[in-house]
Amino acid sequence: MISLAHRIAGEGACAQARDIPVLQRRATALVNAGKVPARLEESLMSGVAALAEQRPICLPKVTAAPPSPSPTPPPAPATGGGPPRGHGHEHGHGHGKGHGRGDEG
Repeated sequence: MISLAHRIAGEGACAQARDIPVLQRRATALVNAGKVPARLEESLMSGVAALAEQRPICLPKVTAAPPSPSPTPPPAPATGGGPPRGHGHEHGHGHGKGHGRGDEG
């Protein structure tokens, strides 16, 4: 138990958060088993309790997410080779309106 207490003093927050409860359990077990002199029980248990109250919070390490790939740009409009641009019909064929000469008919 003494070596654990010394180790806790030099550990980082996550190791302390893991080991302080172990120290509490061991101290309680020693007191309950009668292995701690009665005159030291109170100071041992109050010291361990004070340490437990100060137990650091262990947060997992967070790494930055890799940058997301930039969105694919929309395809460029096709040039040439497509249907003619206009209003969808050829002039002068098949209309039957307004292309005659006067009153032919």
